[in-house]
Amino acid sequence: TNYMLNCLAAQEAKDKGGIPAFVKPDGNLAEADIAGLGFILKDGSFFTPTYDGVLVSTTMDRILEIIRKTLIPQGKVKGIRRGEILASELKKCSKEMMFFGANTIL
Repeated sequence: TNYMLNCLAAQEAKDKGGIPAFVKPDGNLAEADIAGLGFILKDGSFFTPTYDGVLVSTTMDRILEIIRKTLIPQGKVKGIRRGEILASELKKCSKEMMFFGANTIL
């Protein structure tokens, strides 16, 4: 896998004061430059985009497992949602944004 385009996109986002997140042609979020995206929504659930059109993330799969086994039973997260979300809608429905990649410490 060649990450050069990802690095260039991340640098452009940083230069413009943004975050390195990729948006699909339909306006839905896909992933970050070299990481998966996760959000805590205002309803208390954890949301992450599906793998449609992006590489499967074993790190995100592990994060979802930890949330299911630990955070949901503890009441810290209300549930898990996977699907599509328009980048333009994100500020309206989320409280926190997280990046999960190979250097994520679990």
